[in-house]
Amino acid sequence: MSFVTFTSFSTGYGLISRSFKMGNFDSEGVMVKRPIPSSLPETVTFLTLDVSTIAWLQGKSDVSGVAPKFENYPSLMDVGILSSSNQPSKQLSLLGVIGIQPSIEAEFTHIDESIVQGRYLEDDERSGVLISQGAAEKLEVHVGDELLLISGGSTMTVSLVGILDDHGFGLIKDIDAEPLIPKKLVLIEGEIPRIEVVACDPSEVIVMDWQTSAEFFKTLLSRVDAKLVDSDSALPLARRLALERDLLVWALYGGALHRLGLEAYTEAKGLSITIPWIIVVLSVVIIMLNSLFERRGEIAILSSLGLNPSHIGGIFMAEAAVIGLLGGGLGYLLGLGGYHLTLALSLAVEVRQKVSAFWCLASVGVAVAAVLVGTGVALRSSVVITPSLLRRWTMGQRIQDSGGKWEFQMPVRLNEDDMNSLFTYLKKRIQQEVLSEHFSLTPELVAKQTKESETEDSEAHVKSIFFNYFFGQRVYLGSSPFGLVAEKKEGERNYKLKLICRGAEEDTIKKIATFIRMLIVDWNARNK
Repeated sequence: MSFVTFTSFSTGYGLISRSFKMGNFDSEGVMVKRPIPSSLPETVTFLTLDVSTIAWLQGKSDVSGVAPKFENYPSLMDVGILSSSNQPSKQLSLLGVIGIQPSIEAEFTHIDESIVQGRYLEDDERSGVLISQGAAEKLEVHVGDELLLISGGSTMTVSLVGILDDHGFGLIKDIDAEPLIPKKLVLIEGEIPRIEVVACDPSEVIVMDWQTSAEFFKTLLSRVDAKLVDSDSALPLARRLALERDLLVWALYGGALHRLGLEAYTEAKGLSITIPWIIVVLSVVIIMLNSLFERRGEIAILSSLGLNPSHIGGIFMAEAAVIGLLGGGLGYLLGLGGYHLTLALSLAVEVRQKVSAFWCLASVGVAVAAVLVGTGVALRSSVVITPSLLRRWTMGQRIQDSGGKWEFQMPVRLNEDDMNSLFTYLKKRIQQEVLSEHFSLTPELVAKQTKESETEDSEAHVKSIFFNYFFGQRVYLGSSPFGLVAEKKEGERNYKLKLICRGAEEDTIKKIATFIRMLIVDWNARNK
């Protein structure tokens, strides 16, 4: 009821701004991109901006210069071939092409600082290119050499003006903290081949003037960085740019990166549902604990019939689910009436009414979740279903030492009186079972092979009973020795019980452990 009446969730569409700490940029400005819808595949790394965006940004009074970046879409095949004019046989496949405005690009990405030989590109240098050290070594070319570019049947002669450090070039980041280097597609072989998008190797990339790259390689405008007249105008300008053309805008200002764009968002109004939901959960915990205590006789009967704690817990969880369904449905109906009550009482709670099948199911889901969580907490806190938190019996938790000893933690915790009662019961039942299986034995002989001991020191109190039976392999019980050890350490209130078996096959040990566990369940049912 409180969920329906006092909360409201709705979706909207508007300008969303997010901020990230960025301490490694010393320049300030904005970047514009086209947002990529989530419905497009991961192989689409950018959407093309219209070339008119460059002039549009240059016309802004807050902008002193722009740095466009032209690049190719990621591809499995090369976009061009690079070779030396002197040695045409040496060729290098190009998978990435970057077209830039050199002077302003250097102010944002500092690509000029990665030059290790030669010089950086100059503005309007249409025939100059930059390549990496790795590419230069493969082609055996040097600064000043002429190179041949081949793409789509066209050939162009360019001059190598500078060589970039491979490592430094690969680490260059743009304003949005993404690598400057283009992406490529890689086919991953396997049972089901798949295509992944990865960064190009620096030796597979060439850098040139943006106009040349657009004309020769048909590269596309992926983003535009804008240098500002006044850095304080970064955020106001970013908001205007995002709203005017529905662009994704990144603004680097004051050591922080701000991302602005028109996106869908979820709006939550009204009072928080957390507090009433916690109250419901705690109420259910109290109610279910009381129910478990009142029905302990019924639980004991179910345990003696062979139901394990998980089965019994499932019964209570099923009851809780029914309560949740009924409470959720009734609460939804009362919640609809709660809107009129809040208006009559002049409560300032501005929420939207949840009149739909979806919100009906959501209300029922909240109610069912509340009671199931509450019941789960009650079951974990209960010592009625099982005397410990070891609710499931498993043979997986075992320890074997070099001497062939197997230890199992039994699902029970005991106080002083319970321990004596359990040991007496187990001793009697085990001896009876052994005598019934081995007809040639006498009660005196079986009792003689049963040893009890008790020790106590400053660290722990230990009581044990060992059944040193070697009466043949006809049946599992009596074919190998085993013992039960109850230990209570200093400061603890209860004893922990473990079963120790020696010198037997794993299948025999499993049968002994299961038999002892069932005796404990039977003893527990009788005492409850």
